[in-house]
Amino acid sequence: GRGETLYSIARRYGVDVWTIACANGVVNPNRIYVGQRLTIPTARPVGVVHVVQPGEMLARIALRYGVNMWTIARANGISNPNHIYVGQRLTIPGAAPPVKPAQPQVALPGSFPGPWVGEYFDNVTLTGTPYVTRDDESINFNWNSGPPAGGMPVNSFSVRWSGTFHFDAGTYRFYARVDDGVRVYSIIWASTSRRTSSISPRFFTFKS
Repeated sequence: GRGETLYSIARRYGVDVWTIACANGVVNPNRIYVGQRLTIPTARPVGVVHVVQPGEMLARIALRYGVNMWTIARANGISNPNHIYVGQRLTIPGAAPPVKPAQPQVALPGSFPGPWVGEYFDNVTLTGTPYVTRDDESINFNWNSGPPAGGMPVNSFSVRWSGTFHFDAGTYRFYARVDDGVRVYSIIWASTSRRTSSISPRFFTFKS
């Protein structure tokens, strides 16, 4: 509109004048004309603080954050953009913190399919007669809010699962995610074309 300047427009929208200038290819912010269509970039966060590192220049810092160099200079009272020093704290107007690359998440394998024979005890020592015995399709439970079977205690119980499975030749790794302790007991039967033999039982104990 008549009487408007790029500075008054920038104040109205809460956006830095040089941000508008750069978005519209305006070299001189004092030269705009009536009827000119201006793109007003979406306002970004207030800004972040950048600590100058060895070898950094203001132009490179501005490029990193996508902010005009002179916008940073004015926000920090810098008259000569070539004069910054290591350790200087610079306010970067309208910039969001650099996004750190996400750390890859290592996916654990799912529970091994059953059937498993589950023997549930109302004690933590796996002693006595099981309170209940049942077939479980997999070992994947969350008993935060209740017992594993009706009438059993919510805490201080134990379960023994057993099963017989065939594995092809290879190396295998056992995973267990629990909020208490777990012990893996294995009896391995090795089969060849001539004979079948057993390998001594092995214990693997995990504590959370």
